[in-house]
Order: sequence, then C-alpha cells, then structure tokens
Amino acid sequence: MKNSSLSRLPNELICCIVKCASQNAFQSKRDLLNLCLLNWQMYPFAQLELYRKVEIHSMKAYDLLTRSFIENPDLRNCVREAHISVAGGRFDRWALNVSSWTNEELNMTNLCDTDRSLVILCKTLCGIGSPKENSRSVLALLLIFLDRAEEVRLEVNSYCRPSTRVVIAYLDMLSPSLPSSSSLPLLSPSSPSSLAVVPRRALFPSLKSFSLTGFSLPNHAENVFGQPISVLTPLLSATNLTDLRLIGDTPIWDALADPDIANVQLPLKTLTLDSSSADGTGLCHLLKRCPNLRRLKASIKSPRRNGRSNINTVLPQSCPQLKELSLNTQGYNRFFGNTWVITPGSTKHITCLPQMNNLKELRITLDCFFDTPATIELLGSSFPDLLAPRLEKIFIDATWSLLGVNGRITASHPQVMAYKKGIEKMITALCTASKSQLPCLKVIALGAKYGKPRQWTKDARKLLAGTNVKLKLVTGNHTGQLWHQTWKQMLEV
Repeated sequence: MKNSSLSRLPNELICCIVKCASQNAFQSKRDLLNLCLLNWQMYPFAQLELYRKVEIHSMKAYDLLTRSFIENPDLRNCVREAHISVAGGRFDRWALNVSSWTNEELNMTNLCDTDRSLVILCKTLCGIGSPKENSRSVLALLLIFLDRAEEVRLEVNSYCRPSTRVVIAYLDMLSPSLPSSSSLPLLSPSSPSSLAVVPRRALFPSLKSFSLTGFSLPNHAENVFGQPISVLTPLLSATNLTDLRLIGDTPIWDALADPDIANVQLPLKTLTLDSSSADGTGLCHLLKRCPNLRRLKASIKSPRRNGRSNINTVLPQSCPQLKELSLNTQGYNRFFGNTWVITPGSTKHITCLPQMNNLKELRITLDCFFDTPATIELLGSSFPDLLAPRLEKIFIDATWSLLGVNGRITASHPQVMAYKKGIEKMITALCTASKSQLPCLKVIALGAKYGKPRQWTKDARKLLAGTNVKLKLVTGNHTGQLWHQTWKQMLEV
C-alpha cells in the first residue's frame, strides 16, 4: 500500500479535516491562523474556517476587521456568524485612532465601484465628526460588509452603536446596484402620516437568526433625507429571518407600537423575549406580523401598562401555527393585569389557549391563570379547561403565586394552606384529564412552594396507572432551573 501524502488528498477531504479540527481540536483562533500558514493546500480551507465565525469585543477589533474587508473583499464571503459585543467608552483610546481614517491610504483596488464609494463616504465622515461619531460610522460600514452573515448577535452600548443615518445612507447607495429583498414602510412612530413605501436593501440580506441586546440600536427614529427612519426597518427586511431574540429593553416596541403602521408580514418562526419590559401592545403588533410563528418564549420583567391590545385575540388569529409557548411573567401578571390583556373590563388572564389547536408544549407561570391562592383552591379542579386540547407537554411554575400575600408567610398561613390545596386539585385534575380531556398529554411538570413532592408524586402515579404520562414535581429553588432545561433534562433531575 502506497503512503498517502497531503498533496494527494482530494480537496473535499482536506476541507473535512480542517473543519473537524476547527470544531474539535483547536482551542482558539490562533490555532486556525497557524494552520493557514502551515500548508498552501490547507490555506483556503483554514481561512474559510477562520472567518466563518467572527467575534468582536472591542473598537480595535472591528476597526481592523473593517480594514481587512476593504483590502480583501473576498473575506466577506467567508463570514457566516458575527457576534459583536463592544463596551467602549468616551475615552476609549482606539476611538481616537479611527479619526485617522480620513488621512490613511487604504488599498481599495479590489473593491467594486459601490463599495469604494461607501469607503470614501466613511473616510469623509471620519474627517468631520467627533471620535464617537467616527467609531459609529466605521461600525455601520462593518455591518454593511456582513452581507453573507446568517447569524448576528449585537450587544453594544449607546456610545458605540452604529449610526442610523450612516446605515441608511449606505443602504440607499447599494439599492440601485443590488435589488431590495423587500419593500417595507418606514417605521415612523413620531409621524405616522409621513409613512411611505421605499425600496431598500436589507441590512443583512442572508440573515436567519438575529439577537439584539438592550439599546444596541437607536431607541428612536432619526431624520434621514428629511424623513424619520428606524434602522429596524432594513434589519427586519431579511426574507430568511426566522429566529429573533430580544434581550432586555429594546427600541423595537417603540418602532412597532403605532397602530397606523401597515401590516408587514415577517417570516419569523421563533421569537424570544429575555428579561424584557415589553408591553402587550408592542408584542401584539409584532405577533400580528408573524403568521408562521412556531415558538414564542417570553420572560417579562416589570412590563409597562398599556391599554389598546388583547393578546387573547391576537395570538389565536395571528399565530395559529404556534406549537411552543413559554411565558414567564415572574409574578407581574397580577400587578400589571391589563398589560397582557388590555381591553377595559376584560379578563386579566390568558384565556385563548383552548383555541390554540396546534399548541404542543407549554411552559407558563400559574399567575397567568389565577390571581390569588383562594382562586387556585376554588378553580384548581377546572384547570384542564384552560389548556390547549392537543397539549403534549406542560410545565407550570406556581412559585410566584404567593408573591402578593401580606404578612409573614409560613406553611400554616391560611393563604398558603389554600394554595397547597389548590395545587393538589390541579395535579389531580391534570392526571385525570390525561385519560380523556387531554389525550395527547405525555409530560406533566410542576414547581411549587411549601409542597409535598413525594406525597403528591405517589398519589399522582396511582391516577396515571396504565398511561405513558411522565411526571415531575419539584419544590423550592429547583423550579427556576427547569425553565432553562429541555424536557428530557427536566425529567432526569
């Protein structure tokens, strides 16, 4: 048998070797960089893996990366994931260095005419602006260069976030040369009468998954070419955007809160709100644009009061294909009752689940259904009537239901006693309903305070005899961990 050297291997095999090494063997980008210099045959494949996932944590990083994209435009085709997390400050030394762009000789021979115009515009802006505006202009140019990225995570502070005016100017320069992926109305909360449909290229045309943390984008529309425009418009224009995650407070609610904005259909299938202060109106306006939504995960932190939309109406009508719903109100549903269900005189609870025929998985806090421990005791036996008919897996967090109890809370407190009796009735009702009313139910998980998980589990298993339903009952601090676990992990703990 002849010895096989690297030069005799086909390119497909070399590509697989490099990809496996980058995923399993290498500890840092430095290893991939060394591999680029090791062998001329490995160089193109190692370079592809080196730039496949770009992580930026400083102004210096995105400044140097932008220069690399200018001098070697082919590198832009390698980027598939971009994670930008910059926490620069007013006195960041590198922000001053960005001002030197206006006098530097950048090699632009490999750029097309449009890209060359973008760089010239950026250099001009760096010559007339402050260090803050200069860094924001360069970051905006980098975002434009990430046109092949499929997954983008943006987490920057107000000092570093990209300038809306620069982004829109760049996109308008690109629009004549590249077709717009869609035509969206300009989101103008301050002046709805000035709305107009203007063709504009998407900010990330290949985007499939986007994660936005805090106010990484401007929280208000800025005047561009005489019109108030939000950068969220070109951001949400990507035709392949199926996964949107909003972490913390974001400006998207202000951009979508105006009811006069024409409905725009978004291809989202997964929407995640993490520690959000969203109000019901903003969320409803977003849900109305997501007819293909499959997964909605919301963790609400001190939501704001509002009074115009009703999620019990919007969710079944606008998201009929929803399969997974995770709603963690952290006890705020009672104090902000008209936040989620915001029609005067209407119920303060989620009542639309029986209409959700495609809903399979549900994770929810109990206060979304019942206000007080007394209500839990009174209506606990009818709890299955509030659920989707084809539900397969359910997790209930009942630990927040004692949040409004006055005085010292002990196991012998009257409301705690009523709370425990209500939980027992709920468990019994769910186990009984799994044989008739909820025939598809396969997993029941519940977390409560002051409970008797061993005794409750023993009694529940007797009711579940002859079925394939799996049961998990926990108490105390273990409940909070279940929100972040898969169903398999939840049952194994």
